[in-house]
Amino acid sequence: MFYVLLLLCMTMGLFWSAKFLFSERRICATVSNKEMALNDSLSFRDSTIGAEKVHWEFGDGEDSYKRIGFHRFREEGKYQIRLTVDDALQKYFIVNVRKNRRGIIYRPIRIVAPNKVLQNERVVFMADGNASDWRWEFGLSGTLDSQDRNPIYSYSLPGSYEVRLKTESMEYPIVHHIEVLPEFADADSSDVLSLIAADIQEHLQRIVDKRTFNEDYNYVLKKYLDGNSEVMVSVNNEKENDFYSYCYGLNIMGKQRSTVIDEVVIETTSDASGVKKLLVSQSSSRDSQ
Repeated sequence: MFYVLLLLCMTMGLFWSAKFLFSERRICATVSNKEMALNDSLSFRDSTIGAEKVHWEFGDGEDSYKRIGFHRFREEGKYQIRLTVDDALQKYFIVNVRKNRRGIIYRPIRIVAPNKVLQNERVVFMADGNASDWRWEFGLSGTLDSQDRNPIYSYSLPGSYEVRLKTESMEYPIVHHIEVLPEFADADSSDVLSLIAADIQEHLQRIVDKRTFNEDYNYVLKKYLDGNSEVMVSVNNEKENDFYSYCYGLNIMGKQRSTVIDEVVIETTSDASGVKKLLVSQSSSRDSQ
């Protein structure tokens, strides 16, 4: 009989303890703003310990079962938000949504960025509009690239890319198309190509004068020829060599013949994505004999 009474007492103690703990349980939740402008986004968060089910009702006919999220009111007015936790506990928030705030005129978010850039150029992408959560995908990596409002990004490969920007208030991202041109093919490609040709000419002459073959050969090869040593070099419109053989010949014979690189012209591929051929005009002491 003693053990039966002891077990009964323990059971009743557990029951009253559980009831006491449950009655003392409190919702722990927040919303970001109590005063906000139309089209601003309200962030909400529930941190109630042990919560298994949450239900947010925003007073405008919309609701959510997420513990953390964002909500945007489409009409001005005063809204009572109700949070229900585990179908038992409830908490209320009052939010006042105004049409304008401090005279700001709200407009749809848009991307401000150029439509055409150069490969490896540092490009500033600007988000015009009001939001707090920015998610940029620039189309090269295939993943989320930045969460800054105005990020800086450069494309390592030429091509056409679709830039996507999404914020907490959007169902679908907005899109901006950008074309990335090779480093040596800008919209005014003739000017860029002439600068590159002059740079190549200088380094070819260095191979002759300073015999710095490895340094200058690799410089041109990596920077302008995409590592392709098979690019053809036409010399005075008469003879041809692959780029490696031509540079090696300059290194061995150029100094002996007092070779001067008079001009370099770049012939690009049909899609302007690379160098097809180098047209070199050169002269030497043997030519004058």
